[in-house]
Amino acid sequence: MLVLLIRPLQRQDYLLARAKQAMDEEHDDVKHMNQMVLYAKCVTIRDQQIHEKVRNCGFLLQWFTGESCQQKKRMEEEDEEERKQDLAMEVRSCSHFALRLR
Repeated sequence: MLVLLIRPLQRQDYLLARAKQAMDEEHDDVKHMNQMVLYAKCVTIRDQQIHEKVRNCGFLLQWFTGESCQQKKRMEEEDEEERKQDLAMEVRSCSHFALRLR
């Protein structure tokens, strides 16, 4: 029988606590504190998003500059290959000219 009385008392305590909480939330101080908590949550989320965006931009910048470096290296290699071909043509021209002089 004691168990049967405890449950209704627990429920009554719970309902009284909820009613007190609802009444407390009507006070201006509590409203202000709730507003500050919500603002803090929003700022935290915003800061996380900004941090993630900066990190992603850094990754993209690193990727882009890496790509630029690869492209620059490829262009330098092409220029070097072209220079070698020009040099080889000059050597052939000079060797043909030298053979004619003999």
